[in-house]
Parts: sequence; structure tokens; C-alpha cells
Amino acid sequence: MNLDFLKNPIILAFIGGLLVSLYTYVDSRMISKNEKTKGEYCRIFIVSSLIFAILLPYYHIPKRIFKENIIPGPAPF
Repeated sequence: MNLDFLKNPIILAFIGGLLVSLYTYVDSRMISKNEKTKGEYCRIFIVSSLIFAILLPYYHIPKRIFKENIIPGPAPF
């Protein structure tokens, strides 16, 4: 199964927005009993997808920092 399409930040942002919208739907229907309109769910989806799309490219920066070779042993003073 080839999952290379998941490396695309736009696809990941879409999936993240979908998950946030689904969580909000389940929360508003079952837990808080605070019904929302379809427009509010669309707004939540769009805003969360945009936030994911903006922040996902910065997710890989810490991975580059921690790729250093750390050698155990005494410090080289």
C-alpha cells in the first residue's frame, strides 16, 4: 500500500481539519449537547485546515536539529 500522498502538507491539513471537525461534531452532539449549524462546522473545518497547512511545514525543523551524531563518553574539553 503506497501512502506517499500523505507526505503532501495540503492532504495532511485536509485530514487534520476533518479530524478536528469530527471531534467537534461528536463533542457537540454527545457530550455538551450544544448543537451547531452546518456553517459553523464548515468554518471550524476551514480554520483548522488553514492552521494545519500553515504549521505543518515547521514540523520538520526539530527533526533536522536532532539529526546530530551524539557520541556517548566524556565531554571533549
